[in-house]
Amino acid sequence: MLRSALLGAAVLATVASLQPATTAIPLADGGRLVFVHPSSWTGKVGGPSVGPTLKLQPQDGAPNFRVMITAIPMQKDGRLSNLDELEQAVRQRGEGMLSTATQKEVTLARVDGGQAKGFVYHFTDRNAEQGPGDYRELNQGALTLGPYLLSFTILTHPGDDATVKDALRMLAGASYQAAGR
Repeated sequence: MLRSALLGAAVLATVASLQPATTAIPLADGGRLVFVHPSSWTGKVGGPSVGPTLKLQPQDGAPNFRVMITAIPMQKDGRLSNLDELEQAVRQRGEGMLSTATQKEVTLARVDGGQAKGFVYHFTDRNAEQGPGDYRELNQGALTLGPYLLSFTILTHPGDDATVKDALRMLAGASYQAAGR
């Protein structure tokens, strides 16, 4: 009987750890950006009220990965008014970093969700990691979400494809909630 109770408790603890968590970025206009991520991640929002940044990392504080998302209000002057312009901007940003990467060109992938649309590229640093808080793998890009441009960076160690997949799923599933909703 004790053995089955312990097994049941272990199963419940495992299921609870697999449940997603939600972190929101409060916005200066009273709205918020909502992100659903693995419950083993913890998020902290910092920075100015216009252009806040969400930083996500493992709950235990281990330097396994880091995800950073900055929410920038989109300009009403027409810049980045469509996905073609966003794609070009992300490509240019990546081209500016090619000299430090093992890759020879920028290859973009789409990030498509219900509300979020954008692009991401992946680079591997030419230099070896210099310790646990140094990351060799970079996935970086931008997406639009409501009236915001989200600039994001996913830093991981080699072989951590699961974290990258979870982070991109979180970004694609992000939602914008206007003030009063």
